[in-house]
Amino acid sequence: MEIKKSIEGFEKIFHNNQLLAIVVRDNFNEAGPTFFTEQEHGFQLAVHNVEKGKRYKAHISLPFKTLENLNPNKVYFMKKGKSKIDLYDNEGLSVGEMVLNQGDLILFISGGHGCDILDDSFMIELKQGPYRGIEDDKKFLENS
Repeated sequence: MEIKKSIEGFEKIFHNNQLLAIVVRDNFNEAGPTFFTEQEHGFQLAVHNVEKGKRYKAHISLPFKTLENLNPNKVYFMKKGKSKIDLYDNEGLSVGEMVLNQGDLILFISGGHGCDILDDSFMIELKQGPYRGIEDDKKFLENS
């Protein structure tokens, strides 16, 4: 597992040149809207660190015409607490682990993951829907 840091508080997690996850740490403080994802990613992730008075024009996001073979991405935001994240490649092989602390956010791009809660936590999860049921939603990489 390789962690690339280009801006303070921002990390890209790779394994064999495959992007597994993007992490925005609580100490990220770059000015302006900063977009972290690429055109081909199923989720768009940005941080808006802007001054008072900034206005974004009112708008409606338009639906996509078709979505085929969309890789479902997931976000964990640690509002409170601490967790250990295990990362896996697309073949289900463990490639490393990392810790998320209060205020940290991770966007899973590819591969798999597990999560151990290390402290009493309040974690927010975001994922594309609708939920398809356990059979169509997940391929478990471990028993129990």
